[in-house]
Amino acid sequence: MSVQPTIPWFILLVPGLLALAAGLLLVRRGLRGRRLGDTPHCRKCDYALVGIDSGRCPECGTELGPRTIVRGERVRTPAFAWVGVILLAAGAALTWAGGAAAYRTVNWYALRPTSWVIDDAGSPNAAVAARGWAELERRMKAAPLSAANRRRLAELGLTEQAAATPRPHAHRAVEWLGREVVAGQIDPDQKERFFRQMLRVTLRTRPTVVLGDDIAYRTEYSSRVPAGGTWWLELQHAGAWLDGKQVHGASGSSGFSGIGAAGASGSTVPCKTPGEHTVSVKMKAIIRHGPDAANDRSTPPLISFDVDLSDKTNVVTQEPPGYLKHVEEPGLAERLRACFDPKGFEQNPRDISGEVKVTAVPAGLAMDVFARAGGTEYPMGGMTILKGNSTNYYLRTQKYDGPRVNEIDLVLRSNPKLARHTVDMNEAWAGELVIEKVPVKQVK
Repeated sequence: MSVQPTIPWFILLVPGLLALAAGLLLVRRGLRGRRLGDTPHCRKCDYALVGIDSGRCPECGTELGPRTIVRGERVRTPAFAWVGVILLAAGAALTWAGGAAAYRTVNWYALRPTSWVIDDAGSPNAAVAARGWAELERRMKAAPLSAANRRRLAELGLTEQAAATPRPHAHRAVEWLGREVVAGQIDPDQKERFFRQMLRVTLRTRPTVVLGDDIAYRTEYSSRVPAGGTWWLELQHAGAWLDGKQVHGASGSSGFSGIGAAGASGSTVPCKTPGEHTVSVKMKAIIRHGPDAANDRSTPPLISFDVDLSDKTNVVTQEPPGYLKHVEEPGLAERLRACFDPKGFEQNPRDISGEVKVTAVPAGLAMDVFARAGGTEYPMGGMTILKGNSTNYYLRTQKYDGPRVNEIDLVLRSNPKLARHTVDMNEAWAGELVIEKVPVKQVK
């Protein structure tokens, strides 16, 4: 496909303006006409001054003299007027086309006040926000923002960072904040908020627990950290407490970088008395910045702060109605089995391992998983999945002393105790699923 060359705007606009001017002159000439003959007329009102002896025009009262008297009758020239109309039409078309082309050559958005562009950058409309951020980045490369506009943009960035769900341009806001913090251009209060908002973490416990079951709790966290590898947030897990008494010690750490990176960890705490109880979790957040902040622990932290979370639960002596519903529907087993896709299973001398992709289960699942090989079942752990959810599970036999095999059967057997040890599962399918003849690759 050939591309037609674009006509420069001035090639259209200049002839258009000339045609408009010529057309106006011709129309005026054609409609006014020219004077022919010798009959005297008042120059002001064109009254015929035939047989008038007075020194003033009897029509308009103008004093008559050589400068106020013209001679001849006006005779119009329609042909001039029509040619003028044609030139006006052509000139208008050329002027419109040239003016529109000239208008498009000007970046009018670049003339928009910076405060308005900042408003655009915070728009819920993704296209408007993208245009606003692109223009702001162009301006900031050319010259620094004023102190007032920098603080205003920082407030926008902090709002984006704190949003429960990151919007499409949240990464631009957070990365700009990071650059400004490193350059020392952010106010101290905004800098503190920037660091604190890098981490979103919540603690949830099972709201009601039957005496005899452990209390399930789960921490869920997501990051609002600038991407690119130079920023790193480490979350160290210091332990868990029940009613102020420590029941779990330190349990490792998690690391984050980028917008929206998320994770969760959970466990249970034993409780032997009914009533209301408080589960607490303590962590320490450490924020580093440097060329290899994720791996270089010698990089001094910019800031570290404690994260203390707590949630209440009620331990009851009897299971309340509807506490855990057992789902049993005809045909549901086949639908559930179709949601499982095992792949990458392999066997070495010590164990059998592999991954199972689970997609949109039509019922909640709380199941023990076994590898059946040579007629023996070997435990591979448990899985809990809420109705409608999808996930990937990595499975490994906890102890394997069986023969070398080329395939196994995966056996999934419901276990209500697993459901009771979650924070939010109130119904689970009851039954057994068998995924037969899963290929197993032999490795040394």
